[in-house]
Amino acid sequence: MESPDIILTGAMDFQKATAQHIFSLLTDPENPHRRVLLADEVGLGKTIVARSVVSLMREYQREVMHDDFYRVVYVCSNINIARQNIEKLGINSALDFTESRLSMQHFAAERKLQEVKSRDEKEGRMPEVIIPLTPSTSFDFRSSTGISNERALICVLLEGLDEFSDKTLARYLQRFFRCNVSPQRWPGILKWYRDQVTALGDEYRQRMLTALRTLGGGELSQLKTFAETGQIPEWADQSRIISGLRRVFAEISLDQLEPDLVIMDEFQRFKNLLMGDNEQSLLAKKFFSDPGTKVLLLSATPYKPYTTLDELTESGTDEHFSDFRQLMGFLQEGSDAADSEAFDDSWKRYNIALSHISEDTFDVVKVAKRGAEEALYGMMCRTERFNTGGVNTVRVPLEVSTDDIKSYFEARTLLDEINEVAARREFRTMPMDYVKSSPYLMSFMDRYKLKGFVRDNLQKVGKRIWDLLYLPLKKIDNYREIPAGNARLQYLCDELFDKGYNAERLLWVPASRPYYKTHGLYAKNAGFSKTLVFSSWEMVPRMVSCMVSYNAERLVMKGLWAQGKRPGNYYKAEEKKSKTRYGANRLNKFKPGENPLLYVSGWLASLYNPEDTLGMDIKDIRAAITPLVKARVNEIARTYGIPFDKRTAMSDLTLLMRLLDGEQLDILPERISEDAVENLVSAAIGSPAICAYRMSGDYLLSYHIADFFVKMFSRPDPAMIVDLTCAKGADNYIEAILEYCVEGNLQAVLDEFNHLLEGRWDTILEQGPMEVGTLTVEMQDADKRIVSRGMRTYLAIPFTNAKMEDTAVAHTSVLRNAFNSPFRPFVLTTTSVGQEGLDFHWYARKLLHWNLPSNPVDMEQREGRVNRYKCLSIRQRLGEHYKDLPTWDDIFEKAREEYKRGDSDIVPYWCLPPDFPDDHSKLVERIILEYPLSQDHGRYERLKKVLSLYRLTMGQPRQEELLEMLASSGLSEEHVKELLINLSPYYRDKAGE
Repeated sequence: MESPDIILTGAMDFQKATAQHIFSLLTDPENPHRRVLLADEVGLGKTIVARSVVSLMREYQREVMHDDFYRVVYVCSNINIARQNIEKLGINSALDFTESRLSMQHFAAERKLQEVKSRDEKEGRMPEVIIPLTPSTSFDFRSSTGISNERALICVLLEGLDEFSDKTLARYLQRFFRCNVSPQRWPGILKWYRDQVTALGDEYRQRMLTALRTLGGGELSQLKTFAETGQIPEWADQSRIISGLRRVFAEISLDQLEPDLVIMDEFQRFKNLLMGDNEQSLLAKKFFSDPGTKVLLLSATPYKPYTTLDELTESGTDEHFSDFRQLMGFLQEGSDAADSEAFDDSWKRYNIALSHISEDTFDVVKVAKRGAEEALYGMMCRTERFNTGGVNTVRVPLEVSTDDIKSYFEARTLLDEINEVAARREFRTMPMDYVKSSPYLMSFMDRYKLKGFVRDNLQKVGKRIWDLLYLPLKKIDNYREIPAGNARLQYLCDELFDKGYNAERLLWVPASRPYYKTHGLYAKNAGFSKTLVFSSWEMVPRMVSCMVSYNAERLVMKGLWAQGKRPGNYYKAEEKKSKTRYGANRLNKFKPGENPLLYVSGWLASLYNPEDTLGMDIKDIRAAITPLVKARVNEIARTYGIPFDKRTAMSDLTLLMRLLDGEQLDILPERISEDAVENLVSAAIGSPAICAYRMSGDYLLSYHIADFFVKMFSRPDPAMIVDLTCAKGADNYIEAILEYCVEGNLQAVLDEFNHLLEGRWDTILEQGPMEVGTLTVEMQDADKRIVSRGMRTYLAIPFTNAKMEDTAVAHTSVLRNAFNSPFRPFVLTTTSVGQEGLDFHWYARKLLHWNLPSNPVDMEQREGRVNRYKCLSIRQRLGEHYKDLPTWDDIFEKAREEYKRGDSDIVPYWCLPPDFPDDHSKLVERIILEYPLSQDHGRYERLKKVLSLYRLTMGQPRQEELLEMLASSGLSEEHVKELLINLSPYYRDKAGE
């Protein structure tokens, strides 16, 4: 095998140590472990460790096992996470996500196998493939008839059986499996799969038919009986047969996948697959029963971390202890019986010793703890941020306003009135937490049964104006201020718009380390962060997105009105009437090659080097560049006899740029604008095309990045913001854009984003700037009628779609990519859908808990979304400290050299030491919104306590009693630290040294 250091290039030191430990457990020639758990703390890069294990196992399979095809299966909770992480795992071929159904994996894997073998063998590589599976689709048989593609593939393969070779029976199969697909579409789907199966060859077809006869006898016999009658059976019988055949084909897939490594990401979300006793778990267990298959489990919170005495009394079960023992049993399954017995003995001795701890028995407990730790280390590893600095808890005591009370009163009154006239009293009271979470409940409570109950019965009660149950249509039509009606919403809007930040005027997050000093909008908003909001209720993302985006747009409109400008009112459809969207024609009027924002000028790019002017005032930088530009422009004017004029077309500015680059032009600019020098200086510093070229040195990439900005500035919202912010205004839009980009330190913004992207701009450029979304909500008009209207979402967006259709997955990928860019949106509100496995940390260090989660697992998962590798908090703090270093690579390397000290690479990439010399104002913010006299305060204290004691009470029964005993034992803080279980390969190796 190659050197592990070569194989693990790109991983941090603690990640390499963990990967090598896992690899040694999985491949130990004397006692190989089939299953290993990686339980690193949330945000420490378990996927990167998994990638390193994938690389080590690839070499092992090739060099030691002499394998000719490397297969990895990646199981995670949903396709969004799979899309995000598949590429990170380092396998160059992946199965299509649309074929992730387990019943189709035999087909998808065979197609990919033939494709990669043909390609990789030509290139001298071992063929490899990664197969994504998700329990919500791959293992789910609750929808008995599945999807049309599944049924089409089953039908095509059944046509090859002798039992259905007769044409009449074959036609029956086609009718039987069509179900609800239109007769027009169905033949095309069948033809596609017939062609594909034929292309795979007879060997595949015969292998499938043999397996089908072996496993599907019962279903085939029933189907044949119905086919001979020519009648489609009742729906119950039809769906039962189809469901049975789907399970048969799933089993065939499991038999034929033969993975070398299975990675189960955040597996605690689908533990029933591993440890349950249902149909899905039977399939999964068959999958993992092959002794040659290695399983790597990934989870920061693999079992319930803490069980209180109240919970134990209520449920009668110590869930933590039960979860821990069940997990250990799964990890040991298939291992040597003596090893399992040794683990049980060592853990039992530790339990007993710990339950009798005192100063006198401390040494005995420590010895028992070491034995238990060693036994556990043979099955799992966990690295944590031993350096705990980096998170600032902001507890916000909310004041209950009159509108809060009125909102509840209106909701309760409406429900009472409806209950008096409704046929059934389905809802007797309005849940208080609904009202605490959202104003204008009836506008935003989509898909809630309570909302349906109100809608069905609203006409039975008298009409009246509801101020805080429905949004007021007339006010929205006229961009009037809408009362927040909710203390939580008021806090968020205050933070974004009224307390130091002007989020409504920003088009990107200010650079973490600006190259020069400015004195306008972006300088005043330094330290700004996107905000990730978590709520327990699905209505909150809709409400926050609509209300925050509306407020941002209203403030911009208000500012333009104050300047005497009157953009078309979107909500009154004035844009449609005039057939002109605000700012739409300003950048569309250019012919190809005329737009100066798209022109990459090498000469102008050379005039400004950020490294030479770090920390200078922008006025001084302009003053240094202006004479150089002025001299060249005057020289061109003299050489070509081009006169100066007060105002010229912007296309002439592009021609002038080309002349500055030494081009020989057939068409010269007719005139040179008197402000051309000023505009060229702005372009040299802030033109998107020129900044991108300075960043990349690639003309084509620079053009595409500049085109991204042209598309963005062609939209109404950015056009209004530029008009409002820049003095030049709409009459000089190109100049205003350049002014805005210079003020926004665009070069620093692009360089920082490029550092995070590692130069891979494909996805962001293909996706383009975030489109303005629209959510349909119900409002109340002046005549007390309820009408549906669209509300725009741009500055804030919802992330709630848990459905796994292709369009939904693509949309959520777009949202995730947009939030992980410096550009809008600035607020993303989600539910549990977004709290697991997804990265939102590049430009967000503020995590707002709209509602506290019910358990510490969810709390840790939520905060792991923003507290991650090179997160915004780290970059803002380092950028402020190392103002004199030119690049982000230099900054991180210098910080590593100065502050890593005896720690791992967690410093400085994940956190900084407590003595880091800054004011700690840019830490990750954990924002807790607390209503007075609510349960929020006590719930947060409990969550915090449980998280802090995660390792000390791990695997122990009756944890609360244990903690009370430890508190009264008189042990010092140092003694308690010695009892913490250490499962980090890096820190264990370091301690051994």
